[in-house]
Amino acid sequence: METRSAKRRKLMLLQVNSNEEEYEDEEEEEPKVDRISDLPDHILHCILKLLPIKSAAQTAILSSRWKNVFSNIPDLDFRTLLTSSKCMCKTHQYSIKLIITDLKFIKQVLNLRQKNSSIRTLKLSGSITFTDLHNLFKYVTRHDIQELDLDLKIKDHFNFPRSIINCDSLKILRLRSSFYGFRISPSSVIRCGRFKSLHTLSLSMILFHVEPTSPDLFTDLTFPCLKNLLLDCCYCLKELNIRCRGLENLFIMNCNQLNKLDIVGLKLERLNVDCCFNKSSMNNKVIINAPIIKHVELIYNVIIHTIVMDKSILLESTVINLFLLQFDNNLIEPVKRHNLSNMINAFSRTKSLTLESGSIEILSRNDADNILVNKFESLKKLEIETQYDQFNGYNNYPAIATLFENSPYVETLVITTMNIEKFQRRPLLDLREYTTQVEDKYWGDRVPKMNSFFNHLRMFKFDGFLECDKDISLVMFLIKHGNVLEEVILCLGKGKKRQLASRERIMSMMMSFSWASSKGRIVFE
Repeated sequence: METRSAKRRKLMLLQVNSNEEEYEDEEEEEPKVDRISDLPDHILHCILKLLPIKSAAQTAILSSRWKNVFSNIPDLDFRTLLTSSKCMCKTHQYSIKLIITDLKFIKQVLNLRQKNSSIRTLKLSGSITFTDLHNLFKYVTRHDIQELDLDLKIKDHFNFPRSIINCDSLKILRLRSSFYGFRISPSSVIRCGRFKSLHTLSLSMILFHVEPTSPDLFTDLTFPCLKNLLLDCCYCLKELNIRCRGLENLFIMNCNQLNKLDIVGLKLERLNVDCCFNKSSMNNKVIINAPIIKHVELIYNVIIHTIVMDKSILLESTVINLFLLQFDNNLIEPVKRHNLSNMINAFSRTKSLTLESGSIEILSRNDADNILVNKFESLKKLEIETQYDQFNGYNNYPAIATLFENSPYVETLVITTMNIEKFQRRPLLDLREYTTQVEDKYWGDRVPKMNSFFNHLRMFKFDGFLECDKDISLVMFLIKHGNVLEEVILCLGKGKKRQLASRERIMSMMMSFSWASSKGRIVFE
């Protein structure tokens, strides 16, 4: 016979089960809602932008709503077509068929678009014919294109089309040709019109046809709104005159036929010139008229014959790395020494100076005392990149000592040693070996000329520190004379076992040495 409590529990279970069945029936009766399709168009466009273009196109068959969304998508990235083609291709003939199919797909996508829809971004890479490219330019300009990014393989020469030049909506243009297929003629461009709204221009592998009597190409007349300009591997570009008042960032790379660079930019803040100038020319010239310029990088260039720049301009950072010749021990004739002196001294008013290995090598072998004649009065951070090789006798320190003398107000010093894996290490000597005789061997009687340097240096970082007499002598030299030196950071080479063993030996050696500063400490990284 059931008790009252047992009956009560049974009734409660029956009631719970009945409530659950009613709740399930209510759920089944609720209609399923497509919440994704109810999202605003601009959110759906952001979602489709993250998908490969073919996957995004497949959504058009879902419903009329999705067809309308895809037909109005403002960002078209066809670069994924080339990637998928390469993965599937096994023969050149099959590759050509895929490219033709992809072009048909591109045409289908463009034809699907509504006539009044605008294109914000279009990106395309791969092979294309002259006719298809011409039609593409005409199509995008009719749809108010804002950003056009093309990386194309064109074997025929293709002049800049008039439709692109006169496109008022175009703001960003990136153009790269694998066979110097695109050709620019300043006179033809200026006759066609101007890029009224363009603020970013990137040209790579472009053929410049510059007539002697033609006006300059990069002027306010042709590019009234230009802010960012990149020129990479431009052929037949021997003289470059830039007169764009609104230009803020200028990057010139791999233009090895360049002889003259003349820049007037009232708003120019950054200038990068990498791997440029004719190496056989003796009359390379750079003229910079930019009153608010902040950052200058001259990477892997030859010694420039003449640099004209207002020395009253205070730069935030300067990076110089000269083209290093591996013959004749990198010795240069007196004329080039004078040019190098003028080149480096043109940037004497900078807060941060980085001299990479090529520059240090040339200074080390060509009497740095006579090249670095001006002091860097505004310099707060000095970065030096060195390397050990047989040409310099594994010693760059004479040039480094000259830099210390000419940098009286430096607070942060960073030295990076390259190719340390090729250096043959010797056993670490005892501290008693590091006497004034070793110091004189590398630094001589230069200490009096470095008094201001030692009174301002606060942090020293040595990246690629080796257990050799030269590196240890440098660290001890700075510890001994750095009156306000607060931190020494030593970054050892690879190898955990060697790091641990070296760290203990060097730590005990350095800490037992007398510091000129009472706040000094060593940190290992």
